[in-house]
Amino acid sequence: MLDAGLPIAQLRVTMAHELFHAFSFSFQNSWEPDRAWWLEATATWAENLVYPIPPHGERGYLSGYWAKEAGPEGPLDLFAAGTDRQYAAYLWPYFLRQKLGSTDGSIVGQLWQASEGDDPMHIMPNLQGWPDLWKEFALWNWNRDDEALTMYEDPDGGIPPATLSQLTTCLTTDECSTASGGSASSVILNGTRPVPIKLRYASVEYLGAQPDTLVGEMTFDLSAVQGKPGLGVQAILWIGDAAKPQIKVEDWSNRAKRQICLDVEDVRKIVLVVTNSSIDGSGNVDGAMKLEASANGCVGWVGTITGQSTTGILEHNVEHNTSVTTVHFIPNPFFPTFSDVEFVSDTGTVAWTWEYTSASCHLSDAGSYELTPYDPNTARSDGTLDLLDPYPPDPNASPGPARFAGHAFQANGTHAGPSDLPTCPKSLSSSAGGVITTWWRVNPEAKKTISADGKTITGGWTDVTDGGNNKYSWSWTLHYVAPN
Repeated sequence: MLDAGLPIAQLRVTMAHELFHAFSFSFQNSWEPDRAWWLEATATWAENLVYPIPPHGERGYLSGYWAKEAGPEGPLDLFAAGTDRQYAAYLWPYFLRQKLGSTDGSIVGQLWQASEGDDPMHIMPNLQGWPDLWKEFALWNWNRDDEALTMYEDPDGGIPPATLSQLTTCLTTDECSTASGGSASSVILNGTRPVPIKLRYASVEYLGAQPDTLVGEMTFDLSAVQGKPGLGVQAILWIGDAAKPQIKVEDWSNRAKRQICLDVEDVRKIVLVVTNSSIDGSGNVDGAMKLEASANGCVGWVGTITGQSTTGILEHNVEHNTSVTTVHFIPNPFFPTFSDVEFVSDTGTVAWTWEYTSASCHLSDAGSYELTPYDPNTARSDGTLDLLDPYPPDPNASPGPARFAGHAFQANGTHAGPSDLPTCPKSLSSSAGGVITTWWRVNPEAKKTISADGKTITGGWTDVTDGGNNKYSWSWTLHYVAPN
């Protein structure tokens, strides 16, 4: 029964809400207590599905629940009588419909049907890529600062940040303060400190901080929490000019460590988006990362090197490799007699893509891995560095052989290179690990430009072999950071 005296806009959405309840009750077990949050979340979502126009009454439930919440938000299936929490959870089916391209909303009906046999929270992992969906949901809900972080759309535009945005809590206890808008943030000081992570299942938290002006290098050590079921860690980085920064998002979920050299990356602000995609209390996370900051910065040569290779051009079995390596260099301890070829990557990240095309098939893969230092006691370089290209390592040298892009491929469980792939296998996955180290050697033929102060080197090199069948090219920008 509806109150005919309601304003027409409110009458419309109320009718949509209540009719969706009638639809939900057609499913078995829909009245069970563990479905209560899903009943209200999806009925509120239906208001937007039927009337995706102003005044958008469904958005009024968000403040304090999945928006502008100071502290962990969740679990998703929490029902709190007398509050708007379960109504605000409409944001999850709203996200799914837009992310998965379910324009008619059928994804919600499919989840309702699946929940006849189990509570809705337990059937969420049936969604393809559930852990990644939960991480992306948390990023969408940031909903400000950059186009890549403002993804929700209605016919009249996206949800305004004034309605949907997130408050941060302090990354550490150092100089933790709360701004007028309600976000709390800490100052990263030199030294080593824990970053506590205590998060219930199906929950999210946003941790904010800025490096102190005396900090030259920050290292986030995630090894103590790496591999915890459901845990996701993403970083939003503000780089460069505070008035017009570059916004960069990185996924650290599978990283053991992330080193940030402020002399190179110039990170002014960081927000860690911590998520837990576990589906019940057995998956609650309680642990800590370690944050180490120092004034010295990344002394030595640091920079970005991009490598590209195309082989099999004339044979019509074309393989493309691209890798972008952001590294810090030290002298290579395994080739002590060749002083001009001794530089080796110390720490950093390699992101790579691979593509193979023949007359019969097309394969592709991509990934990234963290470089592993040789020896933490090895002195950082304070010498000169010539231009570099990949150098095949000694197979007997510790920690082991590795190609530049650091990837080998497994086809149906068997190692496969391009010559082993006459037809497309059913499955292809990278076997790259996180303990690969990249060797480099001087290339005297490289074209280079050195800055007037000798501290920045840019250059490139291209080589064509086998009568034009293969082409290799490298480009780099390296910067020397002197000791304080």
